[in-house]
Amino acid sequence: MTETESAPEEVGTPEEESEDLLYEVDIAPPVIGDSQIADLAGLPTVQTSSSSVSSLGATTTSAQSAMRLSATWTTYETYIKDKFVDAPEGYGLICEDGADWWYSGDGRGSGFNTGKYRTRAAVKFNWDDGNTYGYKDVSSTKRYRYIGGRYVYDSSKKESSANFKVYSLANSKTFSHVKIDHKVGNPFCSNTYIFYVNWQKFYKTGNRWVYGEHTKMPHHEFYIQDVWTDGQSETKHHKKVFTHAAVSPFCLATFGVTPCGKKNYQYVK
Repeated sequence: MTETESAPEEVGTPEEESEDLLYEVDIAPPVIGDSQIADLAGLPTVQTSSSSVSSLGATTTSAQSAMRLSATWTTYETYIKDKFVDAPEGYGLICEDGADWWYSGDGRGSGFNTGKYRTRAAVKFNWDDGNTYGYKDVSSTKRYRYIGGRYVYDSSKKESSANFKVYSLANSKTFSHVKIDHKVGNPFCSNTYIFYVNWQKFYKTGNRWVYGEHTKMPHHEFYIQDVWTDGQSETKHHKKVFTHAAVSPFCLATFGVTPCGKKNYQYVK
């Protein structure tokens, strides 16, 4: 897989989770196949009138309506909604020096391309050339002492991304398959990992199957962005698949089995 530093454009406001998302289920493939026509997936259809409204909700002319899907992006981000978080001792959460340290969070709510995250994976399925491009990033963790009602900066570390991998398993220009393995911890604390495995199967027709499981800390968020073109200009449309809220910092204790269990899900469209 080729890595690129480019990422989906536009910053959007939070949306509701997809109605096609299922939780705590036996993972099963979609019953529809790649022969399903585009309008069943809510994709733009070619219009013949001089002015019309596409299924993306934007007014178009007949010249603009002959749009085709050129690429699909997905983003998977983990983030901490608070600006600071106290990682409690116990359940295998052993942090350096044994002091009551506080650590940097991301200070944000749900949102598309906010630029604030603990970790981020972005995948581009290029339907034109049949290539899949992957990008991954791990943010630094800052450590603080809480003194006199203030957070006093102490130091910063960045966890390795060696156990954070994006695998391209197939891309035929009409079907693409990706797997993400993620195991990234707090560099100041032992036996703490944000763990997830995520599978993505996308068809150019608009059908898609996303499934996986993850630890229940921190927040996990997944978006899809489709890129449409008429050969001269592009239209981008993003959709949130899920935001899974964090339960407790204890859930990061992964010496053996996490005490909170894992969350599994699947999205079928």
